[in-house]
Amino acid sequence: PIVGTLVPLITLLGERLWFQTLFSSTQTIGIACLVFATYLFTRGSTKHQPVDIKVIGLAFTAALLFAITSLSGKAAFSRFQFLDVLVLSRVFSLLTATAIFFIVGKEARAEFYSLFQFQRSLKTKLISRRAALIAIGGQLLSGAGFVCIYLAIQMGSVAIVNSLQAVQY
Repeated sequence: PIVGTLVPLITLLGERLWFQTLFSSTQTIGIACLVFATYLFTRGSTKHQPVDIKVIGLAFTAALLFAITSLSGKAAFSRFQFLDVLVLSRVFSLLTATAIFFIVGKEARAEFYSLFQFQRSLKTKLISRRAALIAIGGQLLSGAGFVCIYLAIQMGSVAIVNSLQAVQY
């Protein structure tokens, strides 16, 4: 909830500072409504417990990184071809994921490898294959959604795209 609300706000500020974007009053009201809706949606699904300051700091750091990523993508799209930026961003994402994979614990890697191991039982084998197909299908849909998000960022406002994206949660 904290990250989903902070990303559009940080992006809005970044877009104003980096790109000197001026928003119409309608766009500003729209972004405010989207951020407020995100707050309302997430507020109703959690218990009211005090949030540790470390959690807030980590959430703010994550939101800042997401916002910088979106703003950097917008800057890259304004200078280079869409496909070049898209491919390079995916290559660097793969390199980052590979590094994280080797940093995470042994148990997480074992769970990942278990998706691709053949099980002795036919029932377990079918479940494992089904889980792998669902995961692959989900990643394909996620990839298509990612391309659509980048197209929207290229064509429009990063802050508006991030505000709309925050509501999905």
